[in-house]
Amino acid sequence: GAPWLTPTNVQLEAGAAFMLQSPSAAATTNTITLLGEVVVDADVPTPIVPSFQTVAYPFSSQTALSEMDLLDQAKPAPVPGPADKLYLWDVDTGLYVQYFTKGDGNWYRADQPPWTVPADTTVELGQGILYQANASFTWVETNKYLGNL
Repeated sequence: GAPWLTPTNVQLEAGAAFMLQSPSAAATTNTITLLGEVVVDADVPTPIVPSFQTVAYPFSSQTALSEMDLLDQAKPAPVPGPADKLYLWDVDTGLYVQYFTKGDGNWYRADQPPWTVPADTTVELGQGILYQANASFTWVETNKYLGNL
């Protein structure tokens, strides 16, 4: 049969994400169930390559965008164009919202110039991030809840 009709059970590592495309004419709604364990590593490295990729906050919690270590590792710029960018899906609008950092310890919404008000955004548990990098690096995220397990 067609390879896209073969059931699969893909293992996703901490920090991995995926995009799912359903046919626009789909007559039924399907449920996707993700199961996993609490990540007990002190930090999780995630390779980032130039271009677009899907990634995720690698720990079993939601987090403020401003509290992610990625903020210190992303390429900053005074305007969105040359900066690394991340995109989060907005369920209410059905659109991706683009963020970038100027290197001042904050993320900013790219659609809100002159970029003086930092974004107050949360990455929800299990929410994927579409990341656009200008260069390769390893995003190392530190486990902020490790001492509370």
